[in-house]
Amino acid sequence: MVFIITGSQGQGKTNFLKSLSNKLKDNNIDLKGFIAPGSFESNLRSKFTLEDINTHTRQLFCDTTVRPEDTQFGRFAFKPEGHDFGIRCLSGEEGEQKTIYILDEIGKLETSGHGWHDSLKRLLKEKKDIVIAVRNLYLYEVISHFEIENFRIFNIADLSTEQVSTEITELTKGKTD
Repeated sequence: MVFIITGSQGQGKTNFLKSLSNKLKDNNIDLKGFIAPGSFESNLRSKFTLEDINTHTRQLFCDTTVRPEDTQFGRFAFKPEGHDFGIRCLSGEEGEQKTIYILDEIGKLETSGHGWHDSLKRLLKEKKDIVIAVRNLYLYEVISHFEIENFRIFNIADLSTEQVSTEITELTKGKTD
């Protein structure tokens, strides 16, 4: 099942995911993945850093400085080492518990075939339980592009992390990969 955390730009989807991850861990759910906190300069997002939800290690994912090896999309330059770090956050041996994969965030980059496109496609094909953050502006474009059929949408304006954690735990309890 795909659990979609949605809200508008800058509304707090990443902070919501961080809190949700902690609550899911408290419910003994094995997690793999990352959040992508942004940094600001002159009231504009200037970079995003990936943070492994388990180890809390960080790696620059994108900024506005373009190097030859980067992939530019919009005003951001996506770093190959940041992408590799994200792939590692999503990989590795699964524990005895049910694993839920967290990806922050899915949007235009992915519907254009870049970013986490291939990782999300693989997880969907393997029928993994996934939590993704999606800006409400791109919500139905993402659902359509990835042909997501079994999903639940949680708008962060309407629900607490406790409510979402409880529902995800109940919906995934007892499932095995």
